[in-house]
Amino acid sequence: MDWRAHIARVGTARIPGEPWIRWSFLALLVLAAVLRFWDLPNLPYTHDEISALIRIYPTLGETIQKGVIELDTHPPGVQVFEWLWTRVFSMEEADVKLPFILMDLLALFLLYRFALAWTGNGPALLLTTMMATLQYSVLYGQIARPYAAGLFTTALLADQLTRYLAFGQRRMLIGAGIAALLSAYTHHFALMLAALMVGTGLLLVPRQKLRSYIIMCGVVLLLYLPNVPIFFNQFGQGGLTEWLQAPDASWFGEYAWFVANTSGLLAGLLVACCMASLVLFVKNRGTCVPALWFPLLWGALPLAIGYAYSVLRAPVLQYSVVLFSFPYLVLFLAQGLAHVPRKIVLVGCGVIAVASVHSLVNKRLHYELFYRSKYEAMLREGIDAVKEHGKERTLLLFDAPDNVLHFYLDLWKIPFDDIPYVQLRDRFGQGQLDSLLVLNKGRMVVFGQSNGSEPEELALIQQRFPYLVDRQDLVDGQVFRFSDAPPPCNGSTAIRSQALARWVGVAHGK
Repeated sequence: MDWRAHIARVGTARIPGEPWIRWSFLALLVLAAVLRFWDLPNLPYTHDEISALIRIYPTLGETIQKGVIELDTHPPGVQVFEWLWTRVFSMEEADVKLPFILMDLLALFLLYRFALAWTGNGPALLLTTMMATLQYSVLYGQIARPYAAGLFTTALLADQLTRYLAFGQRRMLIGAGIAALLSAYTHHFALMLAALMVGTGLLLVPRQKLRSYIIMCGVVLLLYLPNVPIFFNQFGQGGLTEWLQAPDASWFGEYAWFVANTSGLLAGLLVACCMASLVLFVKNRGTCVPALWFPLLWGALPLAIGYAYSVLRAPVLQYSVVLFSFPYLVLFLAQGLAHVPRKIVLVGCGVIAVASVHSLVNKRLHYELFYRSKYEAMLREGIDAVKEHGKERTLLLFDAPDNVLHFYLDLWKIPFDDIPYVQLRDRFGQGQLDSLLVLNKGRMVVFGQSNGSEPEELALIQQRFPYLVDRQDLVDGQVFRFSDAPPPCNGSTAIRSQALARWVGVAHGK
């Protein structure tokens, strides 16, 4: 059986495969949906999501000019989509996040079809298990940014290109063209992967269909032309030097550890799968598909280019930007598992799913930490303190981006006069802050800080208001209540800590 017959063997069914693997895939898809939709109404925005929503202006032209060209480093696709979506629905978290979660789930379906066509049951089910349960996929699937969208568009391109190579139908070629165009407008790394996929197609499309394929490529390039000036403008900005460091050799090990949910058990299981795949690949190499060189290209080249660019020019490499290419690297490493019997596939994927979900919930503390926003926490603490003590007896000091705080006040429809906080960021020197604290003796102080705050601020506040009444430790931020007199409960202090140190690696999602 040649490679074209191999990928055509699963047929054109919407959900291909034998009954047992279809039902296994659907069970994993339900699990993936539960992990992503869990408590959706209370799933808070990340800083990046708020940054994008703040850059939505009344008109589409303003949104592209001010929100993308002047202030962003991504293509305009997701920003334009959010402009349209929020006009129809709202800026509430559940409304904005819903389409991105759905795109992430659709990506799992498309990756399953791609993997099943090119390899077999074992690799397809392992890839689905990992993408359904790893925090790497769950985290970015819940964020309304280009990551879930880029994973979907590139997976759609891989799926439609595979089907066109197998069956040669025009609608599949059109689907591949649409997916390539959407990828280009979604993220620069999605554009890179799409270019690799389309280039691979040039090598695999049969000669009699090459003309149609080239015409499709030409149409995609023509439709991408409006974004070319934006691309070169953003490319000229270099990278993310202001807040992102260039990676070193340890980056790859840290990335692999993050992929494994920082769990030794899960890492061991995944390494065992890779070793078994290698052994079975060598043992059965005569029956392996000869065209499976390209998943390595699709998976490794964006990673290598991102690393080289980050080291030689300006930092851009983060875990999020190589999410699109990650599934193909997994598929390349797992292709030997196509020869594993059904029972072993089911048991192995079941064990990996249990270990992954357990580490997601209990080790990574995903639902405890990711569901807490430092901005929401400081504002809600301020609102509660004002209700409890009154505005005259409460001093609110926040060191956080002012536009983000105002975004929440507007979203919650709370007038600033109801929570008159003092913005410390870039506005108060140490002497001015100390004078403010002296003038406000006898009040309850609520202090909220996010990453970028001056460390001296906390010491100055504690010097004048030494009694800690309450503390919340969050991801990249803290919220405190201080008093200059002992609290009424016999001087006891209530401290709420969220074990921040155990949630390593989230900063790479910025």
